[in-house]
Amino acid sequence: MTDLVAITYPDEHRAAEVVATLRRLQHEYLLDLEDSCVVTKDAQGKSKLYQAGNLTAAGAASGAFWVACSACSFSFPWEAWRSAPPQVA
Repeated sequence: MTDLVAITYPDEHRAAEVVATLRRLQHEYLLDLEDSCVVTKDAQGKSKLYQAGNLTAAGAASGAFWVACSACSFSFPWEAWRSAPPQVA
């Protein structure tokens, strides 16, 4: 089951401390954390996102692996291999 939890803190330092604690708990296998980020807002009202993981790179690596596996399995000449006469030395 997937849950989305959003918590606000009075300053960005406290939020960074909490994320560090959550990462430590995940490293100790006490918590299953898929992703985390800290969003801050400056004096001009601009938001800035600090994301812990790079999901795009992880998805690309996974996709490349599965494409390579399927390409190898479909490009191997199964029929030619099976119908070839046995080699006698």
